[in-house]
Amino acid sequence: MDLEKDDEEVLNFDRAWPKKIEKPIVNIKFTKSAITVTTENGLMCGSFCVSFYTNTTVDKVGASATGINLEGPKITICNGLENGFLDGRGGKQSLKFRLTDTVFEEPEEFEFLCDGFRLGNARKKEQPVYNPEYGHLFRIIGTGGEEGTEPLYEGSCWPSFVC
Repeated sequence: MDLEKDDEEVLNFDRAWPKKIEKPIVNIKFTKSAITVTTENGLMCGSFCVSFYTNTTVDKVGASATGINLEGPKITICNGLENGFLDGRGGKQSLKFRLTDTVFEEPEEFEFLCDGFRLGNARKKEQPVYNPEYGHLFRIIGTGGEEGTEPLYEGSCWPSFVC
């Protein structure tokens, strides 16, 4: 049986699964009581966190969210255990919270962490683990989208094992 060899134009990641993500896209909608996140172009995240700078603090997070840092200026809120994931096809997930002040400085830029967060086991009294080095970090400018999503991880390809 003769196997045909790929020519030089076919790269390793062309036949890999999951497929290489050409340009990850993250969309963020911020309101005074929630952050709604969607991902596109195949960017799937089993866990995710959103960080932003503001002049107030978060009083409380909803059942769908976990607060890593709720006191300003940098606030970090993550999704809860088995609370849904980002499917890479525009499916929405919301992180609900309550700010201490009704007048606040709305953030213009966000940090988005995909797959670098693990919620600890409550029965074992484990604390949540926030490890950006185990996930992929993005800077989201404004509401994100194709032009507003900047990868902050090393390398030009993700998932890196297919490159």
